[in-house]
Amino acid sequence: MEEISGVSGNTKRASLVAVCSLTTALLAWLWPIGLGGKMPVGGDVTAFSLGPMSVLSNALKSGRLPIWNELWGYGFPGIGESQMGVYYPIHLVLYGVFVPEMAYTISLVSHTLWGGLGAWFVARRMGVSNLGSFLCGFAWAMLESQCIAYTPVLLPGATRL
Repeated sequence: MEEISGVSGNTKRASLVAVCSLTTALLAWLWPIGLGGKMPVGGDVTAFSLGPMSVLSNALKSGRLPIWNELWGYGFPGIGESQMGVYYPIHLVLYGVFVPEMAYTISLVSHTLWGGLGAWFVARRMGVSNLGSFLCGFAWAMLESQCIAYTPVLLPGATRL
């Protein structure tokens, strides 16, 4: 079989099948959220997250950054509050364009996919089989925190140090 860039066609095809399977599995796991038209409710999402994210969304849509959020307690600095991620480019786009509930859902689904696919990539770079990498990616994506979505993507660079 002819090799392209040192990788055989069968290996590329198997990797493509694994990536598509992982993406499909994660979207199926997240079905009610995102593609199913629902959003997470309860816990920190409704008790905390949507409040500051609404302040961010309203500020962005009026052409400013939320320097201070006077709507909670005695107020707190919106620009320095980590949940809002005021300087995070993805938040600037999502919360500047969509309503907070939709932006939150898109962010959750996209970061879950990004983290899972990143973990798959790292596992493959470490020599793990496609099936093992699939399981690694799925397990990583099932973790609850969006903030760790970039860890698998950054890990290959760190291993070269």
